[in-house]
Amino acid sequence: MRAHKKKNFSTFLIVCVSLVIGFLAGYLAGFRYGIKQPRENFIPAMPQQFPTQTSRIDLGSEAIKIVEELNCICGCKMELLPCTCDEPRGSREIKQFVQRLVNQGLSKPKVIERVVEIYSQDILIKKSS
Repeated sequence: MRAHKKKNFSTFLIVCVSLVIGFLAGYLAGFRYGIKQPRENFIPAMPQQFPTQTSRIDLGSEAIKIVEELNCICGCKMELLPCTCDEPRGSREIKQFVQRLVNQGLSKPKVIERVVEIYSQDILIKKSS
């Protein structure tokens, strides 16, 4: 009877250790090789990584040249052209403002001057020499 209990305990212990090793190996393999899931299952780290149609602003070529020299100042720390944030004083608002000034016929220096007046000097991309 005692040998039978010892055999059952040994079998139980082997099964438990095997399960733990199997789960651990599967867990580590998931990190090493990645788990293949459809892209829609992932939540983006930053909203502007996957722009939505509502955030898209159609800019003319003149406005694009101006926007390329500006930063988004909402706090996302991105350059303005690729940014698509909808934050107050963010990409959408600034791009619309720039396009409106270009549509009014203002020159590039005048547009930049007006943008700096409204949004501060922080909006200009610092060029390293």
